[in-house]
Amino acid sequence: PRRVRRYIPAIARLIQEADQGLIGDLRMLSIREHRFPFLKKVGNWNRTNERTGGTLVEKCVHFFDLMRRILRSEPRRIFASGGQEVNHKSVDSDVLDSAYVIVDFQSGARAMLELCMFAEASKHQEEVSLVGTRGKLEAFAPSHGTKQDDESEVNFRRCLRSAKFIAEYEERARPPADLECGTIVEAHEKIDARLMQAGDHAGSTYYELHRFVAAALSAGAKPDVTLEDGALAVMMGVGAHESMATGLPVLWSDLVERYAHSGGAVDEPA
Repeated sequence: PRRVRRYIPAIARLIQEADQGLIGDLRMLSIREHRFPFLKKVGNWNRTNERTGGTLVEKCVHFFDLMRRILRSEPRRIFASGGQEVNHKSVDSDVLDSAYVIVDFQSGARAMLELCMFAEASKHQEEVSLVGTRGKLEAFAPSHGTKQDDESEVNFRRCLRSAKFIAEYEERARPPADLECGTIVEAHEKIDARLMQAGDHAGSTYYELHRFVAAALSAGAKPDVTLEDGALAVMMGVGAHESMATGLPVLWSDLVERYAHSGGAVDEPA
């Protein structure tokens, strides 16, 4: 399954530093995609729920995959709200164009997806914010139509809390001054100019395929993304659409039981 968001350079750095434990225990993850409407495809197949399973299945599995990868945990409960507010109302379409999805994870962390597909007038198409007990990591990705990498732009940020403030905050009666809050490092993760010209995902498709081929040619190598990863991300999208339809949270255990009994190969993760 294609999970290119893992390989966008700034997001890849966020994942790496989170894995290293630089910001402590991971507690909150926010993913925002503000972008253009669905592009025209053959027969407009991407504009009906019947053909796609719904926007949160067809397109947002990238972000549900990111949630599982970054937090290294499985969902516990999914709640979503969204609708078709602006796009494609003059054609035969029923796909949503905006949504919020909140996911409680078994680790105790929480994640949120914010999707808006009538917000192409945005500086970043994707923004990822990850907060841990000791700090915060942020990554920003350009619009998929961008063909030049602006190295003057910050696309990665690491913010580490002050140990002194953490030790003293219980007794403070006033907000901390800027210098008391901690340290902030801003950087630009470079994207090869040739990759920017060749594709639409900030070079990530190349890195994904490169790692896939390397794993395929190495005996016994484990791929970065497995079929189970793909299936579980899709199941999160299915759960989000179910939550929107019912107005109620959906338990992950119910989804696992349902699809395991329907003949699928999905097992509830340990």
